[in-house]
Amino acid sequence: MRLQRIFGVTFLVLGLLLFLTPGTLAPVCPMKPDGSFMKCHWMDVAEQSIAVVVIFGGLLAAL
Repeated sequence: MRLQRIFGVTFLVLGLLLFLTPGTLAPVCPMKPDGSFMKCHWMDVAEQSIAVVVIFGGLLAAL
């Protein structure tokens, strides 16, 4: 039971960090002609959605 709580709190903290700092994952959009990646408008929303799922899983595991 203690190991489950540790994993739950870890996922909760990681999910909160991901939710509060969107734009930290690698871009997945096409490259610009100069070789740099462009920022897609949906990337921040997708990262925050993943973070909410991780936070919810962490809460369920911690409880």
